[in-house]
Amino acid sequence: MRADKKLNRLFYQDGKVSAVKTGDTTRRLLRHGGTLLTDKSSAADLALLATSHSGSVLRVVHGDHDEIRNYSCYGFELNQSQENAIGFNGEMLDLATQCYALGNGYRLFSPTAMRFHSPDNLSPFDRGGINAYCYCVGDPTNKIDPSGHSAQFRPRPTSLPAHSRQARIMQANIELLNARREVINKRHFIATGLSTPDRLYPNKHTELARARSQLAKYEILEHKAVQKHMALGVDIPSYTRDEILTNNHYLAVKDRQQPARTTRISKPTPSSSTHILNRQERETKYSHLTLKETQYYNDQQPLQIIWRPLVKIRNARGQEDLQSLI
Repeated sequence: MRADKKLNRLFYQDGKVSAVKTGDTTRRLLRHGGTLLTDKSSAADLALLATSHSGSVLRVVHGDHDEIRNYSCYGFELNQSQENAIGFNGEMLDLATQCYALGNGYRLFSPTAMRFHSPDNLSPFDRGGINAYCYCVGDPTNKIDPSGHSAQFRPRPTSLPAHSRQARIMQANIELLNARREVINKRHFIATGLSTPDRLYPNKHTELARARSQLAKYEILEHKAVQKHMALGVDIPSYTRDEILTNNHYLAVKDRQQPARTTRISKPTPSSSTHILNRQERETKYSHLTLKETQYYNDQQPLQIIWRPLVKIRNARGQEDLQSLI
């Protein structure tokens, strides 16, 4: 009976340990999508687990206890706790031997010795490789060996599927094109509504035509990209209601936090009349004089210069004749 109380019984689901029974104590491991989340023991509190993309437990939180784990490239961890034995690459550590039983107990791997304790039956002429005791062909940084037979590359960090990322990018491009179209429509008013018969804004027509041509090219490219994406059978995702509310709330808070701006000059509309400054108004506007200085110069008598006929200046003989003309 004493031996049965120390004996660990492992229960597997989809090739992973799902429960461990030791005497009257039962521990259950909860996973979602292959990711280890919690470790629930009948004799202790629930432990929350934080794992890496390869399954290694990096943090254990249960109650007031917070444990941080660091592994070497071969899985050696100095402060492995007794309460939670799940460690390197999501494998269970045998606390008695300090080894990982890979392949559901097929072979013991020692992170201290950095090798297996027993040879691989697929070595040396099969997938096990020439070295029957080697772990991950000497490359544990990029590879894992959950079966104990042959190494495989580590899984990449989980992210959005490629088609979802592409759909988001296309959605953003469509929104940019719509915003660009609105800007061009406003430019259309400047080119047509404010242009007078005297060609007050003749260059606006050229800018409008160039902008419309560029927008048409981008719309064609975006249409082709959308068609390729739709051929894969994936719809373009739209923003959910919660995302729209969050964006609107962020913009509202941002406007309230920004300092008050000076009043901008309203843009002319097609119905507004264009006022052309006369000579006196232009001189007043661009002279950069104060009101008193302008009034002072306006009150001064203009300087009159009398020019003698050029013929008399030519016919003048000597300095005395020139002095008489002045």
